[in-house]
Amino acid sequence: MQGMLVLARTLQKSVSALSMLVFLVMLTLVLFSTVIYFLEGPSLGSTYDPHRKQWVRPDGSPTPFESIPASMWWCLVTMTTVGYGDIYPVSGVGQLTAMLAMFWGLVVLSLPITIVGANFDEEYREMKKRKKVRVRVRVRVRCLLGLGLGLGLGLDVC
Repeated sequence: MQGMLVLARTLQKSVSALSMLVFLVMLTLVLFSTVIYFLEGPSLGSTYDPHRKQWVRPDGSPTPFESIPASMWWCLVTMTTVGYGDIYPVSGVGQLTAMLAMFWGLVVLSLPITIVGANFDEEYREMKKRKKVRVRVRVRVRCLLGLGLGLGLGLDVC
């Protein structure tokens, strides 16, 4: 139960960092999804195949970047470096954009997460300190009541 309280306090202290994380991820999603859509999507060299109802690249493969919202899946997967491989750019400029998205994703995700980690460490130390104080208070109360420490070793010294 104390672990959940530490986590809740950590999240409460980290609201600004988490808000910044969400804002930067959304901004980056829109930015890189738009860039990759215009570099790899239907606009450059692709033709619309009415039989398949898809945009087709010059090599005959369908382009997975059919819209900016569809490109956001690629962007999110690339930014988090999961990289499923289901969607990938084929042009040199698109691959350069993918590399920049990976690098920027690491930067965007790592900065707020270090703040959350530091807040967790601080809250955990505070919990340990409070627990130590509670134990000291209990020992002091037992000593004042003449109960000793209750260790059963005959060495109960207050």
